Amino acid sequence: QEQLHKDALDESKCNKKVYKEWASDYDEYVGSLKYNGPTMVASRALSHFANRDLKRPLKLLDAACGTGLVAKEILNASDAKVSMHGCDYSEDMLDIAKPLYETVRAVDMNQGLPQYPDNEFDIVTCVGAFLEGHVFPNPALKECLRVTADDGVVLLTVRTSFFESHFKQALLDLHHIADISVESFQYLDGVTAELVTLHKKKKKTTTAAETNAKKNAVAMLGVGRMGRPMARLLLKDGYTVYLYDKHPPKLLATDELTALGGEWRAAPSDAARDADFVITNLPLPRDVEDVMAGSGNAIAAMKPGAVWADFSTTDYHVTLR
Repeated sequence: QEQLHKDALDESKCNKKVYKEWASDYDEYVGSLKYNGPTMVASRALSHFANRDLKRPLKLLDAACGTGLVAKEILNASDAKVSMHGCDYSEDMLDIAKPLYETVRAVDMNQGLPQYPDNEFDIVTCVGAFLEGHVFPNPALKECLRVTADDGVVLLTVRTSFFESHFKQALLDLHHIADISVESFQYLDGVTAELVTLHKKKKKTTTAAETNAKKNAVAMLGVGRMGRPMARLLLKDGYTVYLYDKHPPKLLATDELTALGGEWRAAPSDAARDADFVITNLPLPRDVEDVMAGSGNAIAAMKPGAVWADFSTTDYHVTLR
C-alpha cells in the first residue's frame, strides 16, 4: 500500500492503473495515516449553510470524490438534507463510491467539468486531488467556481508543497469572483495541507451608470510607490482597476486596494486584456520591455482602442520602440 501511495504521487505513473489496484484497500490505508482532509472539509461545508433557511436540500458536488470519504463524513456528521453528486478520474474508485451519491460521473478535472452546467451546486468540494501528478489549478479552479451558485462555497485541500509551487499564483485571478481564505491544517500524519475556501460572490445588479463606469477600466502594472497611490485615487473615483505587480501583497484579501475594489491579476497580460487604459509604473527600462513586450506580453493582450500611458523611470525611446 505504501508503494501504491508513492506511485500515485509519481507523475510518470498512470494514475488509472494505480487506483485500479489501490481502490479496494484505499480507505483502510489512508485511515491508518490519520487522513483528516475529508473530515475537515465536510465539517466546513455544513457549517457554511448551518443557519440558512433553505427550502430545498443543499446540492453538493464532490469533485475527485474517490471512494466517497467526504460523503461518508457528511452522512455521519449531520442529518441535514444534502443532494450529493460525485465525479472522479478513476472508474474503479467510483464503483465503490456509487451508493453514496445520487449520480457519479467519470471526469478528468484537468479537462474541466463540462458535464455540469453553470451555477448548479451550493457546495463544491475537492479533497486530496490538488497535488503532484493529479489535478492542476488551471482550468480546475475556475471550473469549480463556474458550477457553483452565487453565494455558494468551494472547499479544496492542497498539499502545502504544491500550494507554494503551483497554486498561489492561480488564486490571484479569482479575487474578483470569490472571497478567498487559506489556512493550514494537519492533512495526514506528519503532512500539512492548505484548506482553501472560495466563497463565490453574488452578482450585483448594475445600473446604467455602473455599466458605463465599468467601461473605464484601468490596468495598473506596477503597484509600488507611484502606482499604489494612483490606483487608490482611481478606485475611490469609481474606476475599475486591474492590478499587477511582480511582488504582490502577501495577503491579497486584506490589502487596502482589494478592500477598495481593486482586482489583482496573475500576469500583465491578464490585467491589460480587459482594460481601456494601461498604466505602467516600473523601475527600469528593461522592466517596461519585459512587462509590455516580453514575458508579460501586455501589448499583445490590449484590446483595440486601448491606451497605454507610461510613467516608469525609463528612456522614452524604449516606450516608442
